[in-house]
This record gives sequence, C-alpha cells and structure tokens, in this order.
Amino acid sequence: MNASRIAHGSGFRTLALLTTLVLLTALLATATGCSRADEPSEPQAGTDSSAESTASVDASSTQPVSVSAVKAYFLSTEKLTPVAGNATGSGVAAAAMELLIAGPDETKKTQGLTSEIPAGTKLRGVRVDNGVATVDMSSDFASGGGSFSMLGRVAQVVFTLTQFSSVDSVLFELEGVPLDVLGGEGVILDTPQTRAGHESFAPDVLVESPTWGATVASNTSLNVTGSANTFEAVFQLQIADTAGNVIRTQRVQATSGTGTRGTFDASISLAGIAPGKAVLVASYLSAKDGSRVVVGQIPLAVR
Repeated sequence: MNASRIAHGSGFRTLALLTTLVLLTALLATATGCSRADEPSEPQAGTDSSAESTASVDASSTQPVSVSAVKAYFLSTEKLTPVAGNATGSGVAAAAMELLIAGPDETKKTQGLTSEIPAGTKLRGVRVDNGVATVDMSSDFASGGGSFSMLGRVAQVVFTLTQFSSVDSVLFELEGVPLDVLGGEGVILDTPQTRAGHESFAPDVLVESPTWGATVASNTSLNVTGSANTFEAVFQLQIADTAGNVIRTQRVQATSGTGTRGTFDASISLAGIAPGKAVLVASYLSAKDGSRVVVGQIPLAVR
C-alpha cells in the first residue's frame, strides 16, 4: 500500500513537472516573438529619409506631427523654387504650409528668394479628400499686392501642397468660407487649382531636388530630379563656382518638352569639386542663335 502511494505521488510530480516545462517553453517562445516584433526595422537600402522625399508622402494624414521634413516654394526671379526645411504642424500638409507662411529666412532673402504670402497670414487648417486639398487661410491672405502678387501667392500654395502624392489640386477658403475670387484683381479660384494652371510660375527647368541651399557630398554623383519644358526636351545641368565659372556640364533629356512639361532624373559628377560653395545651373541652348539661356540656379554647399 505504501509503495503504491509512493509510485502514484511520483507519477503526479513528474506529470506536473512536464506540464510546467511545456508552459515555460510556450511563454518563452511568446516573449521572444514579441521582442522581435517590437524591434525597429532596419531602413531599406536606398531609402531617402531627407526633407526632399515628400513626393510619396500622404498629406491626408491628420495624426499629430511635432516636426516634419517638408518643402515650401518661394520665388527666385519671379519663378518658383523649392526650399527644404523642418516645420511644426498637425500633419505634413499643415507643416509645409507653416513653412511657406513663415517665408524665407534672412540668409535666403539675401540670396534672392522672395514670397508673395502677405505678412500676418495665418493657417486655419488643411484637409485632403480624394486628391483635393482644401486650405483655409486668415483674411490677411487676400491683402495687398497687384495681379502678379495675387497669382504668385496662389501658385506658391498650389506647388507647396501638390508636392505630396496624395494631393492633385487645391481649393482655397478664407476664414472658413470658400474663396471663389481673390482680391480686386479678380483671380478666379472657384475650381480646384493645379500646377498646370500656374505653369507661368514654373521655370523652364524646375529642379525639385536638390533644393535651394542643400548640402551635398564632394566626389560623389549628384542626383538631380524635377520637371522641364524646353525645346525637344533637352537642356543642360552644370556645376559652377560662385563666380559663374562652369566646372562640369551634363546633357539631360526630359520625358517630354516643346510645350509639354516632362520629368527628368539625372546625375552629374562632383568628382574633383572642391568643398565650399557651388551653384547648380540649369540652362539650354537657344534654338534661334545657339546662345546659352540660364533658367535656374540652385546654390549648394559642397562638403
């Protein structure tokens, strides 16, 4: 009888031990799996996380964002050019608009950048629905300026918001009320505004990246992207020093031209370019007399 009880107790303890081991193994496996799932993933090779990678960003997100890397479009010799920066907002679209409203800093002003957004303008909100961004501005947005200023500020907003892949066009509101006509100049805004509708403010070669004042690495190949509308879609990218001496020239052909704006993705070597200040120059040769016509200049810092 005693032997039977001992055998029975031993078997019970063995079974309990095995059950405990199985449970511990399962818990360990679960904990390991959770740990791996919570680890940050490694960035994919070639991923561009800079402020110039906004084309693929969904601007419809309304999740709070403390700081966003975005672009704002200012004017250089009355043509638009993007400037990258970090801005605060309730989302990337709002962050880009806040950067635009803030205007170019003093350094960029001395380099020739201007803005037609009136001082005192405030952003009341941005919402995106089915590719259309509706931007609500304070009444200051409609103050001052002639026809160029009115059209220029509209173009700045349109290009700034359509940098995002989720935005195709822009509607305007003033103090929460749909804006059909801007100012005494009668700028009609009753339909969604697109980049194509403000083509006159885009330079013949619009360099989207690198942006104005970007820092680039010496002895590398500089990737240049953007859009162009030139004769037979052909133009030149050049690296020049601050005195205007051309150091390197690269022929580029966009996807279309001669009245139709096409895109381009090109590279120009920075091999042998000394660290310091340089200028990326976009130009083409006149079909009339072969002279060089400069249509864009982007200052760079070579490191």
